[in-house]
Amino acid sequence: MANTSYYLYQKYEQRGGQAPIPVYPNVYSIDGEGTMPRVKKMDNDPSCGYVPPVTAIYRWVNIDITKDYVCDECPIAPQYRTISTAYTCVGYDKHYLDEYQVSYDSGVTWTTLSSSTGSLIETDSEFCGYVPPVIAQKFRATYSGGKTYSAACDSSTELTSGETKPVGYEYSAMASAVIGDCVTSIGNYVLSNFSDSFSSIIITVPDSVTTIGNGVFCSGQKGIERGTDIEVYIGSGVTSIGTHFLQNHPGWDEAGSTKLTITATTPPTLGQYAMYPNKMSTIDIFVPANSVSAYKSASGWSEFADRIQAIPT
Repeated sequence: MANTSYYLYQKYEQRGGQAPIPVYPNVYSIDGEGTMPRVKKMDNDPSCGYVPPVTAIYRWVNIDITKDYVCDECPIAPQYRTISTAYTCVGYDKHYLDEYQVSYDSGVTWTTLSSSTGSLIETDSEFCGYVPPVIAQKFRATYSGGKTYSAACDSSTELTSGETKPVGYEYSAMASAVIGDCVTSIGNYVLSNFSDSFSSIIITVPDSVTTIGNGVFCSGQKGIERGTDIEVYIGSGVTSIGTHFLQNHPGWDEAGSTKLTITATTPPTLGQYAMYPNKMSTIDIFVPANSVSAYKSASGWSEFADRIQAIPT
């Protein structure tokens, strides 16, 4: 009965019933029977212990026609990663932009295969075009170097000194102040001892304010720096102004031009020393044209009759 005999990795048929006789490769037995192979069956047969080599698969791609071809899917396996390299928007929401990338040179260079929206960074982001609503402010001031401060409107409609003199701000360096429409009354001394280091000071009071407390714009003992221009705008709603309203120590006369514009048609009542006559020779008071006569004859205002004039059109 025929069986098989092996020489290296070459497979032969064996004839006869004898036990195989070991021989050197490619040398046959001499008895004509038993182990002498007659017909070769197969080269490189796995049954004879042959292990096929792993064959690499190659694909050549043209990356740049000005350069040599490079190997893609070479024996160095490609590497893949997902990273966030930029930002993207979903509506007004700001997200990371995730990029799925591949490298064929062990991570030296990476090519983006696809991109997708990543994790959320910020909702209603200005990066995505969101315009935040204007928040009503009770008070806003500008200081030296453009530094600003603001106090938001709250349940109280009175503006107090605590809201205009925050910790960490040099109050004397205030260049301008705007009082918000949510304010109906201004407390005592909220802007006293204001700027002595600017060439101009601008203060705006809205129509919503009806009462102005004592010493609101009094410069106290510091006084106003020589040559400083002062402009105060008061809306039409004010009906009363407290004592020492506009007063400068040691002398307002040393300031530059002082302009007070008030749009109330009825002259507000003035407290004692609201505007020191002998300290206010440089002031110009502007009122509605139809109210000039009323202001010139009103108590307290009459002392500045020669300084009262119509608001320019």
